[in-house]
Amino acid sequence: MWGPALSHSEYLAREHFMTTLPLAKDGGLTHWILTDTSSSSSSSQGQDDEKNRPILSSCETLRKHAVAARYDASSDRVVLTEGISHGIGSVFTDPQYRGKGYANRMMQEVGRRLRTWQVVDKKDRPEESPSPAQENGDKKDGKGEKEQTQTTLFSVLYSDIGKSFYAKNG
Repeated sequence: MWGPALSHSEYLAREHFMTTLPLAKDGGLTHWILTDTSSSSSSSQGQDDEKNRPILSSCETLRKHAVAARYDASSDRVVLTEGISHGIGSVFTDPQYRGKGYANRMMQEVGRRLRTWQVVDKKDRPEESPSPAQENGDKKDGKGEKEQTQTTLFSVLYSDIGKSFYAKNG
């Protein structure tokens, strides 16, 4: 056990403090939620109902500069590549939603998004979300040709529930 449960106000205060730490500030920490957009469509309350959609699963990621090494057989050398990695942690599904595949879906969706998430410095990041093609690492150059965009080197999942639960996700 990590420790006793925090009250709602203690949890919010801790989370606010965590965003001020060097690793997390300036966009280093991203909170992700999986929700059901159809839950709000049947109500006439509009925006208020949107705030009450269920959080089916959640996690957070930390952006880190990293170096990856791979063996290049053609040159018989180890090639080092600098770039961005992401640590995934605090995966949580409320007990009432467990056993329905929401954590699995969350990891799949976040994994796809992390391929190109924050791969450049904050000042160089686009303000809008990437298109599905850009999320897959594809973009068009000025001549209509496909060129590869920069992608995340790797991601790491931190978990205390053991690898067997996540093994089915690849």
